[in-house]
Amino acid sequence: MVQKLRVCVLLLGVFLLIPNTVQADWNENFDSYAAGNVNGNGPWVDWGGSLPPLVTTDQANSNPHSLGLSANPAGAGSAYGTDVYATSMNPGGLLTSGQWNLSYQLYIQSNMTGRAEMYLSQFLMDGTAAGFSRGLWLVANDGGSGVMDVRERTAAATPALVLDAWTPVELAINLDANTLVAKYNGTTVFSGPWDDVAQGPSIGGLNFWADGAEGNGGTYYVDDFVLVPEPASLALLGLGGLMILRRKRN
Repeated sequence: MVQKLRVCVLLLGVFLLIPNTVQADWNENFDSYAAGNVNGNGPWVDWGGSLPPLVTTDQANSNPHSLGLSANPAGAGSAYGTDVYATSMNPGGLLTSGQWNLSYQLYIQSNMTGRAEMYLSQFLMDGTAAGFSRGLWLVANDGGSGVMDVRERTAAATPALVLDAWTPVELAINLDANTLVAKYNGTTVFSGPWDDVAQGPSIGGLNFWADGAEGNGGTYYVDDFVLVPEPASLALLGLGGLMILRRKRN
C-alpha cells in the first residue's frame, strides 16, 4: 500500500513539473464577463476596429453570453468593422510541443453580407503585425461566396456555411509532427503542415474580425473556445513518469 502511494505521489510530481501542458487547458465562454465591449476581459483586446467586439446575449451556444463581431453596412465609409484578438490561448505563453485540440462554436447570421475572418496564430498576439505573420487564416463568406475557405493555403474543401445555427470549428494540431487538420461542421477544410515555413511550430494567440460588407453588413458570433491536449499526449506524459520511476527504483 505504501509503495502504491509513493508511485501516485511521484506521478503527480511529474505532471506538476510540466506547467505548459497542464496550464494550457483553456475554456472561454464569455459568461463571466459583463455585457459590452470585451476589451480588457481575460486575454481579449479590442484592436481598434470601427465597431466594438461585444459580449452579448443576442446569441449564445452556452447561455448567457457569446462574442459578437459586426461588419459595417454599405455606405458607412469603411467595410472594416470589429477587430479583436486574444494575446494567447495558453496563460503560460507559447506552446511548442505536444498534440492539441482547439475547438469553438461559430454562428453566422443569414443576413450577413460581410466576411467572417478568423486567424489562429503561431505567435503571441501583441497588437502588431508580428502575431499575424504565421498561422491558419479561415474566411467565411468571402465575396458573398457562402462557403468556408482558407487564405494563403490550399483548401481541402470549401463547405457551405451553416446559417442561423451554432456550428463547430475544430483544429487538431500536432506540434511534434508539425501537422494540422482543420474542420468546419465536420468537413476538413485544410490538412497539411501547421508551420508552413518550418521555423518551429507553436501555438500562440488568435485574431477575429469582420470586414468586406456589401448591403447590410451583419454580425457573426463565437462561443465556447476549448484548447486541450490530445489524449495521446497525456498518455505519453504518464509513460514518462513511469520511466522516471523505473530508473529511480533501479
